[in-house]
Amino acid sequence: MYRKMLLVSIMLLGLFAIWGCSSGGDTTPTASVSEGEGAAADDMATFFQGKRVRIVVGSDPGGGYDAWSRLLARGFAKYLPGNPAVSVVNQPAGGDVGGTRYTLNQPPNGLWVNVTHPNLFMSEFAGIDIPQFDPQTIKIVGSPTGGLTSGAYCINPKEWPKTWPEIRDAANAKGKLLTTAQDDPGTASGSPLQIAQLSGEPIKVVMGYAGTGDILASFDRGETDLVSRCEPFSVEPLYPDWVEEGRVWPVFRTTGKVMDVQQEWWDRIGAGDVPLMEDVMNFNETQKTVYDVSRITLAFSRIFVLHPDTADNVHQAYIKAFKDSLADPEIKALAESIGRLGELSPGNAEDLAGAAKAMDQLGPEGLAMFKKVLVFES
Repeated sequence: MYRKMLLVSIMLLGLFAIWGCSSGGDTTPTASVSEGEGAAADDMATFFQGKRVRIVVGSDPGGGYDAWSRLLARGFAKYLPGNPAVSVVNQPAGGDVGGTRYTLNQPPNGLWVNVTHPNLFMSEFAGIDIPQFDPQTIKIVGSPTGGLTSGAYCINPKEWPKTWPEIRDAANAKGKLLTTAQDDPGTASGSPLQIAQLSGEPIKVVMGYAGTGDILASFDRGETDLVSRCEPFSVEPLYPDWVEEGRVWPVFRTTGKVMDVQQEWWDRIGAGDVPLMEDVMNFNETQKTVYDVSRITLAFSRIFVLHPDTADNVHQAYIKAFKDSLADPEIKALAESIGRLGELSPGNAEDLAGAAKAMDQLGPEGLAMFKKVLVFES
């Protein structure tokens, strides 16, 4: 059933048929490239021509990381000199950290790209060591979604009231915690829920799910009570019956830009203006600061990176192709067709460093809590 769900999602999004990218365990290079070849290849067209570039995603198909990888795969095939073939390789085992390590274990030949998570960067900046990962040396290509967009969290209104204060009272009266699924600690959508749990709200975050599709499936099965990533471009292709049967209600949202497609969906459901999470949670000052900092630092998501030893001229070729891809009208039209255009807010290495400076707002107590979010255990 789960495999069928993923295939339906991919078909509806048109990620394969429209974008012409492969997925899965296709990991055998079509051409052999030595580690030093990139440095000697002044002619980038000669370097890339006839080669295959692989973009490694540490999650299943169907989520935001996968979607933007396929958009950029199309762009890289068009804008990298020599027009190489480009594939997307999904490596959900081990989550985002596993996908990044998998990429770093490949030859630094310029043919392996990873879409990594800001958690890795922020963990290192907070003094938490991530083996094999050094934010000072890894080569950043850019982020297509470096801006702060809002995300909604939904309940089943057939099971719970429609406002968080009423839900809190009902949960406390039942002696029940609302369970919610996440893949990894410290994600942009999961960290607010982790902070809520640490602050004493009746929430239980359960880690170990395999990305957006698995998280939504847990809610559909009734396994969890509160679902993140509750957005029309994720929910509607997989579970249109949620709206038809009145089984989904956005109870609060995070700080950030509300996309038109989100507001239109909320209006159609009947929710209208969804309240901000920080306005309905019982956060103290430290918890509110950690929430604010986590939103800024962890929202710089879907960071495309190369092995630290990738040749500089190859790195620069990727940066140019990345910028050209995100400015391409065809890529933008594809992003709009799957509801992702509103997320587009390109960022670079300097922008990431600026986001990390928000951590300066944390005092000792706040930094300790922020670290708990980054290494959270269910």
